[in-house]
Amino acid sequence: MAPRRSGAADPQAMTFRPTFAARLPTVLLCLSLAGCATTQAAPSPADPWERVNRSTYAFNDGLDRAVLKPVAKGYRRYVPQPVRTAHTDTSGLLLSIWESLGPINVKTSS
Repeated sequence: MAPRRSGAADPQAMTFRPTFAARLPTVLLCLSLAGCATTQAAPSPADPWERVNRSTYAFNDGLDRAVLKPVAKGYRRYVPQPVRTAHTDTSGLLLSIWESLGPINVKTSS
């Protein structure tokens, strides 16, 4: 039997890891079906927007878990610290410039 090269891929050891694009339809389907599981109770007089608030929270929480958190983890894992610091500094500078333009009144001729 020939010796195995260390760089060769072992077909038995390979596992399927779906990409983000493959997971997105499943996540969206689960989020849309979660709205079907709610009851149609009358709104509480203390909070007439409770149903909207709960569905908004559920959507935001699902989006955070499915998209934003993995993106943030990947960003922290693969982008070096000096690049992240430069990005933060540049963003802060641009925000400062934008905020400093706020008090300027622009008069239009009419």
